[in-house]
Amino acid sequence: HTIRFAKLNLATTKSVTVSASVGGGSKGTKVEIRLDSATGPLVSTVDIKFTGDWNKFEENKAPLTSAPGQHDVFLVFVNPGKGGLMNLDWVQFNQ
Repeated sequence: HTIRFAKLNLATTKSVTVSASVGGGSKGTKVEIRLDSATGPLVSTVDIKFTGDWNKFEENKAPLTSAPGQHDVFLVFVNPGKGGLMNLDWVQFNQ
């Protein structure tokens, strides 16, 4: 599963914050931040905390490698072999 943000410039972006909830058995869920395609260069991996409730959201933050110029930015939701990965509330690119 992916989300695409078109033509972002992450040159001054230092980190990314993802507000999400994870209930059930979906421990180990991550969000990969990739450039230009869902399989493009990896600039960050955000580990998503297990909240134990699909309606309990927490902020999860990770550093982001600088990426000058405009890029399509892809959020790739990862948890091999698991369904019901997470509920996503919001994403913030931090300077």
